[in-house]
Amino acid sequence: MNLAQKTIADMLKDAGYKICVTGKWQFDGGDLSIHTFGFDDYAVWYPFNDYNNDNPVWSRYKNPAVRSEGSFRPTSLKNGKYSKDVFMDHLSGFMENKVNNNFFAYCSMVLPHEPFNPTPDDPKFATFNPETDSSDIKYFPSMIAYMDKKVGQLIARLKSSVSQIKP
Repeated sequence: MNLAQKTIADMLKDAGYKICVTGKWQFDGGDLSIHTFGFDDYAVWYPFNDYNNDNPVWSRYKNPAVRSEGSFRPTSLKNGKYSKDVFMDHLSGFMENKVNNNFFAYCSMVLPHEPFNPTPDDPKFATFNPETDSSDIKYFPSMIAYMDKKVGQLIARLKSSVSQIKP
């Protein structure tokens, strides 16, 4: 995207909202474009079109290459993790901290998309290596089910947070 373009996040930010994006970015520009397009907070996959930027392994699912707060999360915070869990936890935390204020949360889904990999609900997840194991369409139904599960959890957390708002 052209950095001069305005987004819904820009408009809501101008109206006093706090704004968060999680999931795939794929607009290039990393932190600069994320902030320029109106987002205050973020945890994203694929923030740069340059695969050689400061993260050599761009895993989408297991051991995900997630960028937040100006850098990629270190290996210690990504190994054994699943991107959808990382994104939803980040988004949930953002919303819970802003529940008494105006906020806009945008979740750009990474699921379901190639490469088709096992989710944490699959027995193969523990031994799956995203750098060497191949994509397999047999994981597609599980990826759909996992996406539905995570959206359901997010809705439940949001409802719980909203019910605790003090007028």
